[in-house]
Amino acid sequence: MSTRPAPGTQRPHQLSLLAALLSLRTISGKLIIGLVALLGAASIIVSVVTSSSLNKSLMSSVDQQLQSATMRWQNCVSSTLDGDTDVHHGTGQGPDPACYGQAAGTFEAELTGNTFSNVNLVPGRGELSAADEQTLLALHTTQVPEAGPGAPARPGGPDMPSYTRTLASLDGDYRLTKIQISSSEILVTGLPLATVQGTLNDVANTEHVV
Repeated sequence: MSTRPAPGTQRPHQLSLLAALLSLRTISGKLIIGLVALLGAASIIVSVVTSSSLNKSLMSSVDQQLQSATMRWQNCVSSTLDGDTDVHHGTGQGPDPACYGQAAGTFEAELTGNTFSNVNLVPGRGELSAADEQTLLALHTTQVPEAGPGAPARPGGPDMPSYTRTLASLDGDYRLTKIQISSSEILVTGLPLATVQGTLNDVANTEHVV
């Protein structure tokens, strides 16, 4: 006739068995703890490498889009400088077809001396706070060849520096270029990083669950 342990003694007995199983004094304990440590280390390494690679890939894509946006902005400004025309992106206000084609959310600004003009957040106008103006003024300016009348704009090319800055008045982080196209004209172009950051956060949350 078998006897069962009293219900009150089952839990302490189970805990003692678990403690013995995970004890470093036993081979099974060393093996389990070692495997858990290796799995944890591997998961961390995979997470870091995945996040780093994805961030590099996404930022590379943004930089390519930014190069194109910079060229379009330069073409737009070059087409309006002679006529001293204000630059708009709204229907019926655009001075030239070169001013169209920018993705929604693209930031554009002209800079003459320390004065900003034609500040756009496509498809409309944008406004910069004094702090954000100082942030943009502090960016290094890339010199590019001045395009003649009717000549295609030539921004800095694939090696043109780009910068990541937070522009509080535009509610987010932006990837930016700053180029000088004439002795008095500097152009700033930017693309929002909200989509990139959202993707990286989603991947990070998935990795944490895994």
